[in-house]
Amino acid sequence: MLEKTDEVIEKLTLLVELSVPPFDLKGLKLGPVEKRVLELCDLKHTRQEMASELKKSLNVIDQRLNKLKERGLIKSVKIGESIFYLRLRR
Repeated sequence: MLEKTDEVIEKLTLLVELSVPPFDLKGLKLGPVEKRVLELCDLKHTRQEMASELKKSLNVIDQRLNKLKERGLIKSVKIGESIFYLRLRR
């Protein structure tokens, strides 16, 4: 029962985050790869798809995703068996 409650809370939190206006990327100090990774955090791309699209290794993508998570700019979301990334609206 608690697992279902946690799942519902997580989904509601995600809906709230999606309803807030997007933040301005111009003020962020990001490198070109970080910026592109952040743009691909749209709940449509897995890390493997990002690596393929950007022609970068999974290691490079993972480093950038971790850095963006640490800065509170993205969140990972598991949908089925896949993990997608969401750019947070701050």
